[in-house]
Amino acid sequence: MSVVACDLFDHFEETELDDILTQLGVRHLYICGAETDNGVRHTSNAALERGYDVTLVDDAHSTTDGPGNSGILLASAIVDEMNRAFSNYKLPGRSASTGTTEGVAF
Repeated sequence: MSVVACDLFDHFEETELDDILTQLGVRHLYICGAETDNGVRHTSNAALERGYDVTLVDDAHSTTDGPGNSGILLASAIVDEMNRAFSNYKLPGRSASTGTTEGVAF
């Protein structure tokens, strides 16, 4: 089984990712990557909504500067906002947390 690539920000949508993780018995995901405001944000939230515990690796995701309501949003502000918002994200029966690459232990 392989994950089918898609152009959606949520990497669970229209892929076999959830099925693969279920078959492997994975219940906790560590998320990092590029495009904080797209794939990282949407996949992290989708994982929680599907019942996974999620740790956002706060020093291992990035993005580029983007447009905002009153000018340009700096990439650093987008990353900081994601880290702050995700560390306070709560859903019943699952955990959302942030941690550094140094603190990740499997």
